[in-house]
Amino acid sequence: MERASQSAADFARRLADLAAELAKRDIVVGTLHADWSEFGSWTVIAHKHHEAVRFLWDGRDGYLTVEGSPVRNHSAPNEWREECVKGFDRVSGDDPVGFVAEYLQKRFPV
Repeated sequence: MERASQSAADFARRLADLAAELAKRDIVVGTLHADWSEFGSWTVIAHKHHEAVRFLWDGRDGYLTVEGSPVRNHSAPNEWREECVKGFDRVSGDDPVGFVAEYLQKRFPV
């Protein structure tokens, strides 16, 4: 059985790897909040050009909410609109972090 310390480290590494993968595509992860002790919940806000996309993962219930906002000059994104809510079945191996990477590839094509 995996130790809690290793599980927490793997959780943090997976999100850091996502940020590194997105950086290669010139997508900035401006916010990354992760809480392993809250069922592995996390928030990622990614920016490219004048758009921001916020991903809110509810680790307890297994739902990912995706919201988008324009980024105006001299302002943080503040006009969030829900784009989708997707449920994940962790037993079957659904991967919300992988979904984020795929979603942003489609949203911000090279």
